[in-house]
Amino acid sequence: MAEDGRGKLQGLAALEITGRVKAEELLLKATSLLNGILKSLPVIVWSVDEEGTILEARGSGLEGVGLCGDQMLGRSVADFSTTSATEIAKAFKAGAANFILPITHDGQEHSFDTFLHHSKGRGHPAVGFSIDITERRWLERKLLLVSDEEQLRIGADLHDGLGQHLTGIACLSAALRERLKLLDPPEAL
Repeated sequence: MAEDGRGKLQGLAALEITGRVKAEELLLKATSLLNGILKSLPVIVWSVDEEGTILEARGSGLEGVGLCGDQMLGRSVADFSTTSATEIAKAFKAGAANFILPITHDGQEHSFDTFLHHSKGRGHPAVGFSIDITERRWLERKLLLVSDEEQLRIGADLHDGLGQHLTGIACLSAALRERLKLLDPPEAL
């Protein structure tokens, strides 16, 4: 840059911003990838402070519960789940926690397998994600019920079918033994 005689600077100035542009492009790619994951998977990504206040909540997993992230912001996790306070405190103390988070909304209970991480910095939120396992838990209960019913059916079949056949064979064997005793062969003993 040079001074033009009237006290003004003339010339051209340039700053090297190639590194910054590349960093912004990488950030946009990472953001796009994460947003794609949040839209396509039934998960909730969220952050919470030590008191259990929800600072952020996003993800398609909220739709299955009938909520959106904006409805959750600023609310306590305890508004949705009575057992959450203990688990959140555990994450802040131990640095991480994995637990089943039951969320009740509009009278319906949903179960979320939740992974929460806290970097142990004072004032930093805990971040985590939750996966809706409501249907899986329903299927597990249904499978146990069917298994119990099948076990009862097999027990009844054994008792009523095979048990009666074995009892009949035992009675016939006893009658045959008595008839053989009358003939007095050595096989009758």
